[in-house]
Amino acid sequence: MGKRSLIEGGLWAAVGLGGSAVITNLTVTGLPPVLSGALLFGGVAAVCLSLGALSAMFLAHDKWGPLGRRNTTVSAAIGYAASRNWGTTTYDATISGAEMAPIVRALEQASHDKELRIWGQRRREGPFELIEPDFWLSNQIEWFSLLRGDAHTEPLNNATGRAVYEHLMVSRAEIERLWPRARRRLSIRFARAA
Repeated sequence: MGKRSLIEGGLWAAVGLGGSAVITNLTVTGLPPVLSGALLFGGVAAVCLSLGALSAMFLAHDKWGPLGRRNTTVSAAIGYAASRNWGTTTYDATISGAEMAPIVRALEQASHDKELRIWGQRRREGPFELIEPDFWLSNQIEWFSLLRGDAHTEPLNNATGRAVYEHLMVSRAEIERLWPRARRRLSIRFARAA
């Protein structure tokens, strides 16, 4: 058992003990007020501090924190960037008249600038690999594969051959960081009295 596992186990134990202290305070009658207050305060403090430490541990495990998870396709991400709606596909956004090429280039540039991670598979059954930032200097996302909803890459010089990476994916949270959701404003209009 590693050091991290021992610390994690200790923190979970502190959550359990803190919760037990709070429950004891709430269920046992006749405790002196000082003891009751100490149990309640100590229990709540133990739970809060332990859960905070556990959260920090889990976020520190991946330097990208919750943003580093590969959980949406590049096609869905580009559709979102065009419409700020996760239900929109690249095809839908293109049909509605959105200018897609600047969004695709911005996505590739963000990956090159290490602001966004893009994953792909070199072969259909292979593992997803993080695409290196310099890859985008000589490759691009193939347009028609975006429209079909399963993006892959192609060399910039339009050479024939197999795509270098297939099934491109990104982190939804990283996409939302680069293209924030549009904030909806509540608009209330009052009718004028005649």
